[in-house]
Amino acid sequence: MRVFTSLRSRIVGLIVAALLPGIILVLLAALEQRSRAYAEVEKDNSIYMRLVGQSLGRVISNTNSLFVALGNLPQIANQDAAGCHNFLANLIEGSPDYRGAAVFNTTGAPVCYYIRGNITSPGLNSQREAYFQRALTVKKPFIDGVAVGSVSQRPFLRFVYPLVDQAGTVKAVLTLSVDADTLNNSVAQVKLPAGYVVDVIDRQGRFVVRWPTPDQFVGKAFPTAAINNQIVTDGSDGREHTAFMNGVEPTHPRRLYTFAALPGVPNNELFVNVGIAPEQVYAPINATLTRNLAVLGVFAVLSVLGGVALSDIFVTRRVSALVRAVQRLSAGDKFVRTGLTGGTTELDQLAQAFDRMAERLQVFSDELERQVVVRTQQLQTSNAKLLEFQAELRDLSMRQNEIVEQDRKRIAREVHDQIGQALTTIKMDLTAAQRKLSGAFDNQHEAVPTATRAASEKIHDALVMADETIQTARRISSDLRPGILDDLGLEAAIDWHLHEFEKRSGVVCTLDAAIDESKLNQDMSIVAFRILQEALTNVARHAQASHVYIQLTMSSDALRLVVRDDGQGIADEKQLRYSTGVLGMRERALRLHGAVQLSSARGKGTTMTLTLPIAPAQGTRTETRPNTARAAARDTARDTARDTERDAKRDAERDAERDAERDMIRDAERDVAEKANMANNTGEQNKWNVSRR
Repeated sequence: MRVFTSLRSRIVGLIVAALLPGIILVLLAALEQRSRAYAEVEKDNSIYMRLVGQSLGRVISNTNSLFVALGNLPQIANQDAAGCHNFLANLIEGSPDYRGAAVFNTTGAPVCYYIRGNITSPGLNSQREAYFQRALTVKKPFIDGVAVGSVSQRPFLRFVYPLVDQAGTVKAVLTLSVDADTLNNSVAQVKLPAGYVVDVIDRQGRFVVRWPTPDQFVGKAFPTAAINNQIVTDGSDGREHTAFMNGVEPTHPRRLYTFAALPGVPNNELFVNVGIAPEQVYAPINATLTRNLAVLGVFAVLSVLGGVALSDIFVTRRVSALVRAVQRLSAGDKFVRTGLTGGTTELDQLAQAFDRMAERLQVFSDELERQVVVRTQQLQTSNAKLLEFQAELRDLSMRQNEIVEQDRKRIAREVHDQIGQALTTIKMDLTAAQRKLSGAFDNQHEAVPTATRAASEKIHDALVMADETIQTARRISSDLRPGILDDLGLEAAIDWHLHEFEKRSGVVCTLDAAIDESKLNQDMSIVAFRILQEALTNVARHAQASHVYIQLTMSSDALRLVVRDDGQGIADEKQLRYSTGVLGMRERALRLHGAVQLSSARGKGTTMTLTLPIAPAQGTRTETRPNTARAAARDTARDTARDTERDAKRDAERDAERDAERDMIRDAERDVAEKANMANNTGEQNKWNVSRR
């Protein structure tokens, strides 16, 4: 990481890393304290829940005892309406714990009832009430749950007690309503610490008790509250449960609750729940953790500041001096020293060792510089000799090429002039001799001697050979040095050579030329033409191309020749750079301070680019050709090509004439032979006739 690239930052990181175990221990201690606090609160919740259960259990136990006593009273057992009413009135008005009481017969009609304050309820009948039907069915006392008075609008807890005879038949149903305030007052007597809440709910999730705010919850149900559903579901197993849950308040505060079924209540009809906010549970622990972390933070800051200051005095300054010395030494300053002397620490010893190394390096550097100077002088001398030798070798190569070109030119002229003329003379003499023999055959009436016929055939064969030799001499002369290059210039010579190349190879050639012949000397024309010949030879041998594009252009300072084919290309880089043909082309271009560049790829053809500077190099000949217009050169090249085709047609016609003459000679010889045979036959017939006579 880039943050820890400096030594100072690494020292700070080490100090912080050293403090991490303390921070981790503080956090672990806080976690352990929280775990112990959770266990202690869970234990306290269980104790408070049992105390609440005992306090409420006394009320429930007193109510059950009162039920038994009421069931044994003759006014109630005999269903004496007047006596029953008077007794219930005295009971309710004399006991503030009860809201009202009633006795119903088996049809649900009230035998007697009394509500605190002698409140009447016309049309009271419990036949359709669920608690009445349940009493007839279960035939045992039970708590129906919390309800709200229709007249007083005060919540109360209804106790139901069915009166059953010895035969097990329900004779009447006795109900007793315990005031919800009585139950809340019983919970308040437990003296719970601040922050605790106590809930008592029935199976329908309705609040029977809510301490310390009963008015907001008692008698109300919260069917969507997850806490009530979980209390009823999990608390029905008769065990205590502790969990963090959200309360039913609109803000849904999270508390640590402990809940279970209320002891002494049959069929788990009521559930008690004791909860406390986690802030109160963990408040001392959080305060201790905050204090410890603050102390550690202050200690960490002081440690970092002290560590940085001490490290700067004893470590960073020395290391920085070493780093600066190393950087200056790497930059070439051989006189650099750290300046740290006299110390005994490891860094001081390292600095002293560096100074000794720098001194030795200075000695070695001075000696090396001296040797480099001597060696440089030797290399300069050798390089000058090498350059001189290369110049001499290049001059020799140029001279050899000039001699070769002169010999090519001389031999081409001799082949064209002397050998060509001699062959033409021989051909004319042979043609004349053949014509004389043909005339002799036409005038001969007797048989032609065999030797004469053989001589005629030999003359014919000699004529054919003379024609072939003349064509060969012309081709050799053109290959050695095309006369059109000297007479009409580079563009016409290239146009003629491409025409000949098309006829020999079948590869289509396209020329795009735009040059001024007057700016070219003879050497440039010869080099460009020879390199073009070599490039086309490589195309014919290796490229397997069907089309070659040649571009000949000229700028103010250079002649540029581009030869591009659509062949298979060259994948071997070594062959592209170091083949004999390529080296030859580059050597020719280098003679005139030019360059040859090749680029190729497999399946994408090859491109050769020749660049020759127009300004003549020092020591080169500046012989120029006559100024010939490019259009005239192209016309002359086309005329030359047409003359060549015309000569070829003329030669073909001459060959046809010779074949016709040969056939004529053979027909004449056959006629002479037939006449001779007829003469011989006539002579024999005459001799036979004479002998008969």
